[in-house]
Amino acid sequence: MILRTAVRLRTVGIRNFKGDDYTTLAVFICYVGDAVSVTFAYHLGTNLDFTQEQLTKMTPAQIHTIGIGSRVETLAW
Repeated sequence: MILRTAVRLRTVGIRNFKGDDYTTLAVFICYVGDAVSVTFAYHLGTNLDFTQEQLTKMTPAQIHTIGIGSRVETLAW
C-alpha cells in the first residue's frame, strides 16, 4: 500500500488522487490502528486470558488494567 501510494504520488500528484487512492489510505490507517490495538491488548491482557480463580486473586489495579485491555480488544474486533 505504501509503495502504491508512493507511485501514485510520483505519477499523478496529490491533486489528481481519485477515490481508490483515498480508499487505499483509509484502509492503511485502519490496518495500522488494528495492529496497534491488538498489540496493546496483548500487553495489557484481556479477561479471556484468565480463569475466574485468577481474577479473584488480583488487585483492583490489575483488574482495571485487564478491563482496559478487554476494551481495546473489543475495539480491535
